[in-house]
Amino acid sequence: MEKGAQPAERPFAVASAFQRRGPHRFALELTEDWYQGRAIYGGLSAAIMARVMGAEAGEDKLLRTLHTTFCAPGTAGEVEVHTEVVRSGRSVAFIRARMEQAGQPIAIATATFARQRRSSTQGYAPPSLQLPPVEEVPSGPEALYIPAFSRYFEFRQALGHSAFSGAEQAHVGGWCRLKEGPVPGQAALAPLFLDSWAPAALSRSPHWAPCASIDIFVQIHTVLGRDTAIDWLGYEARSEHLDSGYADEQATLFFPDGRPIASSRQLIAIFE
Repeated sequence: MEKGAQPAERPFAVASAFQRRGPHRFALELTEDWYQGRAIYGGLSAAIMARVMGAEAGEDKLLRTLHTTFCAPGTAGEVEVHTEVVRSGRSVAFIRARMEQAGQPIAIATATFARQRRSSTQGYAPPSLQLPPVEEVPSGPEALYIPAFSRYFEFRQALGHSAFSGAEQAHVGGWCRLKEGPVPGQAALAPLFLDSWAPAALSRSPHWAPCASIDIFVQIHTVLGRDTAIDWLGYEARSEHLDSGYADEQATLFFPDGRPIASSRQLIAIFE
Protein backbone atom coordinates (compact mmCIF):
# COMPACT_ATOMS: atom_id res chain seq x y z
CA MET A 1 0.00 0.00 0.00
CA GLU A 2 1.39 3.42 -0.95
CA LYS A 3 2.33 5.85 1.78
CA GLY A 4 -0.63 7.98 2.79
CA ALA A 5 -3.15 5.73 1.03
CA GLN A 6 -6.23 4.61 2.93
CA PRO A 7 -6.88 0.86 3.11
CA ALA A 8 -10.05 -0.44 1.48
CA GLU A 9 -13.06 -1.04 3.67
CA ARG A 10 -13.24 -4.70 4.73
CA PRO A 11 -15.98 -5.10 7.35
CA PHE A 12 -16.03 -8.12 9.62
CA ALA A 13 -18.09 -10.30 7.28
CA VAL A 14 -15.44 -9.79 4.59
CA ALA A 15 -12.35 -9.77 6.82
CA SER A 16 -13.28 -13.10 8.41
CA ALA A 17 -14.35 -14.90 5.22
CA PHE A 18 -12.24 -17.95 4.39
CA GLN A 19 -11.78 -20.56 1.67
CA ARG A 20 -11.39 -24.29 2.18
CA ARG A 21 -8.08 -25.45 0.70
CA GLY A 22 -8.44 -29.13 1.61
CA PRO A 23 -9.34 -31.41 4.51
CA HIS A 24 -8.94 -29.42 7.74
CA ARG A 25 -7.14 -26.61 5.86
CA PHE A 26 -8.49 -23.10 5.27
CA ALA A 27 -7.03 -19.81 3.97
CA LEU A 28 -7.80 -16.10 4.00
CA GLU A 29 -6.14 -12.70 3.66
CA LEU A 30 -5.31 -10.36 6.56
CA THR A 31 -5.09 -6.62 5.90
CA GLU A 32 -3.69 -3.56 7.67
CA ASP A 33 -7.09 -1.95 8.27
CA TRP A 34 -7.61 -4.55 11.03
CA TYR A 35 -4.30 -3.81 12.76
CA GLN A 36 -3.85 -3.12 16.46
CA GLY A 37 -0.47 -1.44 16.54
CA ARG A 38 1.91 -3.42 14.32
CA ALA A 39 -0.14 -6.59 14.08
CA ILE A 40 -3.61 -7.95 13.39
CA TYR A 41 -6.17 -7.31 16.11
CA GLY A 42 -6.37 -10.40 18.31
CA GLY A 43 -10.17 -10.36 18.52
CA LEU A 44 -10.33 -10.79 14.74
CA SER A 45 -7.89 -13.73 14.82
CA ALA A 46 -9.96 -15.43 17.53
CA ALA A 47 -13.20 -14.77 15.66
CA ILE A 48 -11.76 -16.17 12.42
CA MET A 49 -10.71 -19.40 14.12
CA ALA A 50 -14.12 -19.63 15.79
CA ARG A 51 -15.78 -19.39 12.36
CA VAL A 52 -13.42 -21.95 10.81
CA MET A 53 -13.88 -24.44 13.65
CA GLY A 54 -17.63 -23.89 13.45
CA ALA A 55 -17.52 -25.05 9.83
CA GLU A 56 -15.85 -28.25 11.02
CA ALA A 57 -18.31 -28.78 13.90
CA GLY A 58 -21.43 -28.54 11.73
CA GLU A 59 -24.55 -26.42 12.00
CA ASP A 60 -26.15 -28.55 14.72
CA LYS A 61 -23.37 -27.85 17.25
CA LEU A 62 -22.89 -24.30 18.54
CA LEU A 63 -19.83 -22.66 20.06
CA ARG A 64 -19.80 -22.80 23.88
CA THR A 65 -16.15 -22.10 24.79
CA LEU A 66 -13.14 -20.71 22.92
CA HIS A 67 -9.59 -20.53 24.28
CA THR A 68 -7.13 -18.59 22.10
CA THR A 69 -3.42 -17.99 22.64
CA PHE A 70 -1.64 -15.40 20.51
CA CYS A 71 1.81 -16.80 19.75
CA ALA A 72 3.27 -14.15 17.44
CA PRO A 73 2.20 -10.96 15.62
CA GLY A 74 0.16 -11.63 12.51
CA THR A 75 0.72 -9.17 9.66
CA ALA A 76 -0.98 -8.34 6.38
CA GLY A 77 -0.93 -11.22 3.93
CA GLU A 78 -2.25 -14.73 3.54
CA VAL A 79 -2.73 -16.99 6.54
CA GLU A 80 -3.80 -20.60 6.79
CA VAL A 81 -5.89 -22.18 9.53
CA HIS A 82 -5.35 -25.88 10.18
CA THR A 83 -7.93 -27.72 12.26
CA GLU A 84 -8.10 -30.99 14.14
CA VAL A 85 -11.34 -32.58 15.28
CA VAL A 86 -10.18 -34.06 18.57
CA ARG A 87 -13.50 -35.77 19.13
CA SER A 88 -17.01 -35.32 17.78
CA GLY A 89 -19.85 -37.14 19.48
CA ARG A 90 -23.59 -36.95 19.04
CA SER A 91 -23.90 -33.85 21.23
CA VAL A 92 -20.43 -32.31 21.77
CA ALA A 93 -17.38 -31.69 19.56
CA PHE A 94 -13.88 -30.67 20.63
CA ILE A 95 -11.80 -28.95 17.97
CA ARG A 96 -8.30 -27.42 17.78
CA ALA A 97 -7.10 -24.79 15.32
CA ARG A 98 -3.72 -23.33 14.43
CA MET A 99 -3.36 -20.10 12.44
CA GLU A 100 -0.12 -19.98 10.48
CA GLN A 101 1.66 -17.36 8.42
CA ALA A 102 4.67 -18.28 6.29
CA GLY A 103 4.62 -21.68 7.96
CA GLN A 104 4.88 -20.30 11.49
CA PRO A 105 2.10 -20.34 14.12
CA ILE A 106 0.68 -16.95 15.07
CA ALA A 107 -2.32 -18.18 17.12
CA ILE A 108 -3.71 -21.44 18.44
CA ALA A 109 -7.19 -22.17 19.73
CA THR A 110 -9.32 -24.91 21.23
CA ALA A 111 -13.10 -24.83 21.20
CA THR A 112 -16.08 -26.75 22.48
CA PHE A 113 -19.20 -26.99 20.32
CA ALA A 114 -22.42 -28.52 21.61
CA ARG A 115 -26.00 -29.14 20.57
CA GLN A 116 -28.72 -27.40 22.50
CA ARG A 117 -30.37 -29.55 25.16
CA ARG A 118 -33.84 -29.56 26.63
CA SER A 119 -33.68 -29.04 30.36
CA SER A 120 -36.06 -28.19 33.18
CA THR A 121 -33.24 -26.17 34.75
CA GLN A 122 -33.15 -22.74 33.14
CA GLY A 123 -32.36 -19.17 34.09
CA TYR A 124 -29.51 -16.81 34.76
CA ALA A 125 -28.45 -14.24 37.35
CA PRO A 126 -30.48 -11.02 37.29
CA PRO A 127 -29.04 -8.46 34.82
CA SER A 128 -26.23 -6.58 36.54
CA LEU A 129 -25.29 -4.04 33.90
CA GLN A 130 -27.10 -0.72 34.12
CA LEU A 131 -26.21 1.83 31.46
CA PRO A 132 -27.80 5.14 30.49
CA PRO A 133 -29.68 5.08 27.16
CA VAL A 134 -27.24 4.83 24.28
CA GLU A 135 -28.48 8.08 22.72
CA GLU A 136 -27.48 9.93 25.89
CA VAL A 137 -23.86 8.74 25.82
CA PRO A 138 -21.41 10.50 23.47
CA SER A 139 -19.01 8.60 21.25
CA GLY A 140 -15.59 7.97 22.71
CA PRO A 141 -13.36 8.61 24.50
CA GLU A 142 -10.73 9.11 21.82
CA ALA A 143 -8.37 6.50 23.32
CA LEU A 144 -10.77 3.77 22.16
CA TYR A 145 -10.26 4.85 18.54
CA ILE A 146 -6.45 4.66 18.47
CA PRO A 147 -6.08 1.19 16.85
CA ALA A 148 -6.65 0.92 13.10
CA PHE A 149 -9.32 -1.78 13.54
CA SER A 150 -11.50 0.58 15.61
CA ARG A 151 -12.64 2.23 12.36
CA TYR A 152 -15.15 -0.62 12.16
CA PHE A 153 -16.55 -0.07 15.69
CA GLU A 154 -18.42 2.61 17.59
CA PHE A 155 -17.82 2.95 21.33
CA ARG A 156 -19.72 4.94 23.95
CA GLN A 157 -18.08 4.61 27.34
CA ALA A 158 -20.43 5.19 30.28
CA LEU A 159 -18.65 3.44 33.17
CA GLY A 160 -15.24 3.76 34.77
CA HIS A 161 -12.45 5.92 33.39
CA SER A 162 -10.83 6.31 30.01
CA ALA A 163 -7.51 4.67 29.19
CA PHE A 164 -4.34 6.47 30.34
CA SER A 165 -6.25 8.63 32.86
CA GLY A 166 -4.36 7.45 35.98
CA ALA A 167 -7.56 6.29 37.69
CA GLU A 168 -7.52 4.35 40.95
CA GLN A 169 -9.74 1.56 39.62
CA ALA A 170 -9.35 -0.56 36.49
CA HIS A 171 -12.97 -0.54 35.37
CA VAL A 172 -14.57 0.32 32.01
CA GLY A 173 -17.97 -0.20 30.42
CA GLY A 174 -20.50 1.17 28.01
CA TRP A 175 -22.09 0.58 24.63
CA CYS A 176 -20.46 -0.78 21.47
CA ARG A 177 -21.46 -1.90 18.00
CA LEU A 178 -20.08 -2.64 14.56
CA LYS A 179 -20.55 0.28 12.20
CA GLU A 180 -21.61 -2.15 9.46
CA GLY A 181 -24.50 -3.34 11.63
CA PRO A 182 -27.02 -4.43 12.50
CA VAL A 183 -25.34 -7.73 11.66
CA PRO A 184 -26.69 -11.30 11.81
CA GLY A 185 -25.96 -13.00 15.11
CA GLN A 186 -23.14 -15.53 15.28
CA ALA A 187 -20.95 -16.82 18.11
CA ALA A 188 -17.78 -15.46 16.48
CA LEU A 189 -18.98 -11.96 17.38
CA ALA A 190 -18.36 -12.69 21.07
CA PRO A 191 -14.53 -12.74 20.94
CA LEU A 192 -14.58 -9.92 18.42
CA PHE A 193 -16.44 -7.59 20.81
CA LEU A 194 -14.88 -8.84 24.06
CA ASP A 195 -11.39 -7.93 22.84
CA SER A 196 -12.33 -4.66 21.14
CA TRP A 197 -12.16 -2.25 24.08
CA ALA A 198 -8.95 -0.79 25.50
CA PRO A 199 -8.08 -3.00 28.51
CA ALA A 200 -9.46 -1.82 31.83
CA ALA A 201 -5.93 -1.95 33.25
CA LEU A 202 -4.93 0.96 31.01
CA SER A 203 -7.27 3.19 33.04
CA ARG A 204 -4.66 2.94 35.81
CA SER A 205 -1.83 4.17 33.61
CA PRO A 206 -1.11 7.93 33.83
CA HIS A 207 0.34 7.99 30.30
CA TRP A 208 0.05 6.21 26.98
CA ALA A 209 1.38 2.64 26.93
CA PRO A 210 1.06 -0.07 24.29
CA CYS A 211 -0.39 -3.45 25.21
CA ALA A 212 -1.04 -6.85 23.66
CA SER A 213 -3.37 -9.75 24.33
CA ILE A 214 -1.51 -12.93 25.26
CA ASP A 215 -4.40 -15.27 25.94
CA ILE A 216 -8.20 -15.08 26.06
CA PHE A 217 -10.84 -17.57 27.18
CA VAL A 218 -14.44 -16.93 26.07
CA GLN A 219 -17.56 -18.67 27.35
CA ILE A 220 -20.82 -18.28 25.44
CA HIS A 221 -23.93 -17.96 27.64
CA THR A 222 -26.64 -17.27 25.05
CA VAL A 223 -27.19 -18.68 21.58
CA LEU A 224 -26.69 -16.04 18.88
CA GLY A 225 -28.75 -17.24 15.95
CA ARG A 226 -28.53 -15.61 12.53
CA ASP A 227 -32.15 -14.53 12.93
CA THR A 228 -30.97 -12.22 15.73
CA ALA A 229 -29.87 -8.77 14.51
CA ILE A 230 -26.90 -7.51 16.57
CA ASP A 231 -26.56 -3.75 16.93
CA TRP A 232 -25.71 -1.96 20.20
CA LEU A 233 -24.40 -4.23 22.95
CA GLY A 234 -23.42 -3.53 26.55
CA TYR A 235 -19.91 -4.22 27.83
CA GLU A 236 -18.18 -4.16 31.20
CA ALA A 237 -14.63 -5.14 32.21
CA ARG A 238 -12.43 -5.05 35.31
CA SER A 239 -8.79 -5.83 36.03
CA GLU A 240 -8.09 -7.01 39.56
CA HIS A 241 -4.43 -8.03 39.29
CA LEU A 242 -1.69 -5.89 37.71
CA ASP A 243 1.87 -6.96 38.33
CA SER A 244 5.22 -7.31 36.53
CA GLY A 245 3.90 -5.85 33.29
CA TYR A 246 0.87 -8.15 33.05
CA ALA A 247 -2.80 -7.68 33.87
CA ASP A 248 -5.79 -9.95 34.07
CA GLU A 249 -9.13 -8.83 32.65
CA GLN A 250 -12.63 -10.15 33.23
CA ALA A 251 -15.24 -8.88 30.79
CA THR A 252 -18.89 -9.54 29.96
CA LEU A 253 -20.91 -8.74 26.87
CA PHE A 254 -24.64 -8.00 27.29
CA PHE A 255 -27.80 -7.58 25.28
CA PRO A 256 -29.34 -4.09 25.65
CA ASP A 257 -31.81 -5.42 28.25
CA GLY A 258 -28.92 -6.55 30.47
CA ARG A 259 -28.94 -10.28 29.66
CA PRO A 260 -25.39 -11.69 29.41
CA ILE A 261 -24.24 -12.97 26.02
CA ALA A 262 -20.68 -14.09 26.77
CA SER A 263 -17.86 -13.51 29.21
CA SER A 264 -14.08 -13.67 28.96
CA ARG A 265 -10.94 -13.86 31.02
CA GLN A 266 -7.82 -12.48 29.43
CA LEU A 267 -4.08 -12.10 30.07
CA ILE A 268 -2.67 -8.81 28.78
CA ALA A 269 0.93 -7.63 28.51
CA ILE A 270 1.53 -3.91 29.11
CA PHE A 271 4.74 -2.45 27.63
CA GLU A 272 6.22 0.59 29.39
